[in-house]
Amino acid sequence: EAALSAFDAQTATRLFYEKNDRALNNALLGGGTNFFLQDLWRFQTEISKQAASGTQLAVRHNIEDDLNNAPRNIYGTAGDIHAHAWLWNLEAEVRHPLLQGGGQEFNRIAGPNAEPGEIHGVLIARVNTSISAADFQIALRNYLSNVENAYWELVFAYRDLDAKKSERDRSLATWRRLKTLNEANLAGAEDDKVAQAEEQYFRFQQDVETALSGRLADGTRAYNGSTGGTFQGVGGVFVAERRLRLLIGANINDGRLIRPSTDPKPAEVVFDWNQLVSSALSQRTELLQQRLRVKRRSMELTANRNFLLPQLDVIGRYRRRGFGDHLYDPKAPLTTGGPSVDTGTDEWQVGVELSLPFGYRRGSAAVRNSELALARERAVQQELERQIVHDVSNAVAEQARLHRIVQTAYNRRSAALRQFTVLNSAAVQETARGRRIDFNLLLDSERRLADAEIAYYRAVVEYAVALKNVNLETENLLSYCNVHIAAAPRK
Repeated sequence: EAALSAFDAQTATRLFYEKNDRALNNALLGGGTNFFLQDLWRFQTEISKQAASGTQLAVRHNIEDDLNNAPRNIYGTAGDIHAHAWLWNLEAEVRHPLLQGGGQEFNRIAGPNAEPGEIHGVLIARVNTSISAADFQIALRNYLSNVENAYWELVFAYRDLDAKKSERDRSLATWRRLKTLNEANLAGAEDDKVAQAEEQYFRFQQDVETALSGRLADGTRAYNGSTGGTFQGVGGVFVAERRLRLLIGANINDGRLIRPSTDPKPAEVVFDWNQLVSSALSQRTELLQQRLRVKRRSMELTANRNFLLPQLDVIGRYRRRGFGDHLYDPKAPLTTGGPSVDTGTDEWQVGVELSLPFGYRRGSAAVRNSELALARERAVQQELERQIVHDVSNAVAEQARLHRIVQTAYNRRSAALRQFTVLNSAAVQETARGRRIDFNLLLDSERRLADAEIAYYRAVVEYAVALKNVNLETENLLSYCNVHIAAAPRK
């Protein structure tokens, strides 16, 4: 809108007063007197406009109120030392550039009154608007990505807490059993074994407290290893929940606790590589934004080349004059001593004006600068395309890796659970028979089961984040989240 306003019609009004008191050597210069006294008012009103072709149009109305003591004035009675006269003219002027500054393309790119290297026209403004819209879309996309990152971090925090609570409860049951066997002086339940079980219980209790409250650390966010964010999973439930509240604009503390209702799905998702790359190269906002920058530099080069042309303008002017002892009386005839305004006199002028600097140093510098800027933006575009393909490749590879990790972690958890179940059942049976029990294996199986469960839940959540990152790298995250922008950047 600001760039378009440069083509709006402009109005200007000027009012000046002059007091002249001159001694003249020649009475003819003073209208018949050597001592010229004058009160002069000048009033001008003008409307001007520049067209998209570069043509400058102007209409002016000039009025003069001349009050002086010249005895040869037409108006005024004999012996009147102050003869009063009104002069006015209505003027229309056209200036059209034939070379430099001419043409709709140049004026829409450069704008009115452009200088070499200073290009701020309507088309440039439109491109800048689209670049700003792209910045907004990137920020919105990253925001949605961070909201989802925070959601999955909270999901993992709850899963991590549940796993550690289960292991704490199992460890507590083992510790109590050992204490009972120690009091019965059963072999294998010596004091050191009881202390070992007690230490493991309190270690799991410490882990539960940390998993609940959390510790302040940087969570998963955009550009911390990947565009969409590499999963961290370092916070607890309370920390992750407050981070999610901050991102979604909810009250930080309202006496309630957010619990995610959707769990991650470990099902395998297969992508078509060629389709992913094609989607990323055609839809990625950063690449669209860079193409707009290339377009802007190209238009700037086109406009700056115009300054290497001579300034050759065609000028036309028409003027209608009026004169009398008062203002605006078209009915009165032009007679000596009689009032009149419109003299019926017309003036006009046509011509050409040529100007050019020797060497065109400024224009040449602007063109060279535009060429270098355009070459740089094109090089950046090529590297950005390579970077985007690289990021898509990383996202797909990470998604495939994590799906294999999910399968392996599931098998690991199943094996750890079977080991614990077997050892715990054997411990119960041996205790009933009054035999010696090796509780080291049971305590070790508890730790292994706890680690396996946490590793599995972490792998499942990381896999969900990886799937989100694939959608982000191919610029499908907004549509996947059903978010649409009314003023999206235009190519």
